[in-house]
Amino acid sequence: MDFDDKQLIDEGRTAYFSSNGNYFNPYKVGSMEFNAYERGWMQALKRDDRRDIRFDSPTLYSKKALFR
Repeated sequence: MDFDDKQLIDEGRTAYFSSNGNYFNPYKVGSMEFNAYERGWMQALKRDDRRDIRFDSPTLYSKKALFR
């Protein structure tokens, strides 16, 4: 099976909007899949004017680190 980061980036982007900004990454931390999914999720966050996000997820980094 080949790694398809575009599909996982799209999955992360879609998840951001369908979960109203609540972050959950279903992939193993540090894996290529995790990173691609998170990349898509963060791209959606950056483009969302509402920025309707909760920062209580244990897998998200600090709010300060996210917006540097």
